[in-house]
Amino acid sequence: MAIGNFSTGLSALQVHQRVLELLGQNVANVHTPGYHRREAILAPRFVAENPVGSGVEIADIRRIRDDVLEQTILQFTSEAADFQYRLPRLEEIESLSGTGAQSLRGLLDEFFNQLEQLAVRPADETVRRLVVDAAQRLANRFRDLHDQFRALQQRLFEEAQTTINRVNALAGEISELNRQIARGVARGITPHDALDRRDQVLGQLAELVGVQVIEQPQEQVNVLAGGVLLVTGEATVPLEVKMDRQNRMQILAQGVTEPLNVASGALAGMLAVRNEVLPEVINRLHQLARAMMSNLDQIHAVGLGLSGEFSFLSGGRGVANIQVPLERAEPAFPVRSGTVWVSITNLNTGERTVHAVSINPQVQTLAQVASAFSTVPHLQALVDAQTGTLQFLAEPGYVFDFAGRIPTQFTTSISGTAQPRVHGTYTGTKNDVYTVTAVNSGTVGLTPNLTLEVRNSAGQLLRTVSVGQGYAPHSAVAFGDGLVLELSAGTIHAGDTFQLPVIAQPDTTGLLTALGLNTLFTGTDASTIQVHAELLASPQRLAVSQSGASADTGRLRQMVAVREQVVFDNGLTLSGFFERLMADLGAQVQATRQTQEHLQAVGQQLRAEQQALSGVDANEELVRLLQYQRAFQLAARYVAVVNETLEELLRLV
Repeated sequence: MAIGNFSTGLSALQVHQRVLELLGQNVANVHTPGYHRREAILAPRFVAENPVGSGVEIADIRRIRDDVLEQTILQFTSEAADFQYRLPRLEEIESLSGTGAQSLRGLLDEFFNQLEQLAVRPADETVRRLVVDAAQRLANRFRDLHDQFRALQQRLFEEAQTTINRVNALAGEISELNRQIARGVARGITPHDALDRRDQVLGQLAELVGVQVIEQPQEQVNVLAGGVLLVTGEATVPLEVKMDRQNRMQILAQGVTEPLNVASGALAGMLAVRNEVLPEVINRLHQLARAMMSNLDQIHAVGLGLSGEFSFLSGGRGVANIQVPLERAEPAFPVRSGTVWVSITNLNTGERTVHAVSINPQVQTLAQVASAFSTVPHLQALVDAQTGTLQFLAEPGYVFDFAGRIPTQFTTSISGTAQPRVHGTYTGTKNDVYTVTAVNSGTVGLTPNLTLEVRNSAGQLLRTVSVGQGYAPHSAVAFGDGLVLELSAGTIHAGDTFQLPVIAQPDTTGLLTALGLNTLFTGTDASTIQVHAELLASPQRLAVSQSGASADTGRLRQMVAVREQVVFDNGLTLSGFFERLMADLGAQVQATRQTQEHLQAVGQQLRAEQQALSGVDANEELVRLLQYQRAFQLAARYVAVVNETLEELLRLV
């Protein structure tokens, strides 16, 4: 009986000593990240032959952990890491796009402001140089911004590679911990420290890629990431990052062709910024550059500079294939069916003729387009097969332009002796052919009510012009739409007629812009935009005139008007498009920041709950220490009493 009493007391001493050691372990790790408080589960020792009992034993040492809470924390850790990664990158993109004088908006305003200044002194070469320099700074900003965005994409790819290496390393550590834990469990030992370490590593992994943890026998876990088993017991599947044919970054598992569906974690943020945000921003940057070039180049291409017409002109943009129809030859800008008007001027006589060249991009190759232009008298068009560009060459003694000016020679059917002359700059808005017909017969300036009728190509009467009694031969009469008619002395007969082409849009096809002929810019998008090299060398070639006169600002006014024109299908101007881009970026940054703050708040609350459940509270542990210290002392006193009783019993015997 005494031996049993000793055994009971000794069990109490041993158990409470171990509990004190356990409490010491908890206290030692009161500030250790990822540590889960341990708790001893005590139970009475059971011996069937002893109805009184045989003392106490530790039935289990439990790691205080809520599996559902831990999984929830992993989920929120991944989601928070996603937005935590996105936010600074979005802010960087917003900052690169920028506001202020050196932003695209600021430089765009500066360019149009310089154009407006040029309208005051169109012949001033210094002001022309300022316009060209402003255009160059704007083009440089487009290219720099594009290059910075591309560099950011490359940096994100490199960061993804580093992150994937870290993911693979963490997966390997989890598999090794799985092995250690399984070995401990097989020996009947629950390796709590290894379990804590694995939880810690899983948390680090969740920050990089969203994971799902699946419990397995022997305390092992499988880890699912993006639909792929990243860790299966003690085996891992390495991940790698690659670019697909669409230049999109993908995360692939070894031996799996389908990319991982990474929905959270820092990798998800990288993929979103690299594959979604930046391509959209770059695409909109290209749209803005192309819209600006297209609208300004269409005007500039049909203008004239101070240097006047051309004897030679080479295109600054080419096509990918000169042997297929233009529609399929990948021109820089779309080419439509329509007409290009070419003016040919004889330098010796000053006579100017205007010729219409029909363009059909669905059937005409660049070589066939060159052949069509070469049918114009005194003009030859050549194709550079190496660059896919078009060149124009005038015969000696002749020059050409695409300004659509009024010809000095036109189709006439006049039996009288009076000869007409029309000059001025056409201010109408439509291309047309005016037919001028004598209503009656007589002598110019003498016959009463001698009248000419002006009709358009539809036969509509536009106006009548009196050239009879009271008209002085060779005097100018307003012809309408900026044109002036002069009629020499002589006779006209009823039915005498002449036809005059009036051209508001010398290029209805977009061909000149697409091929970079007499354009303000070269290049095709934000990555290649530049001011035409010939303009940089000679600002005199800035084509702001419609007639060729140094004081004429017809094309310049049209270019300035582009500033306020709606040039996008969504009803936006150039500046409005940039502002919309900045507003969208700002809204995205704000939404990301709000989401991140929300996830951080939820994460803090969850971790507080975890700490309350699994963390070590120093005050609580002190209470337990005192409690089990008293229990240990009581057990020791019990053993001493039993010992004293046994000694007294032995003396009596």
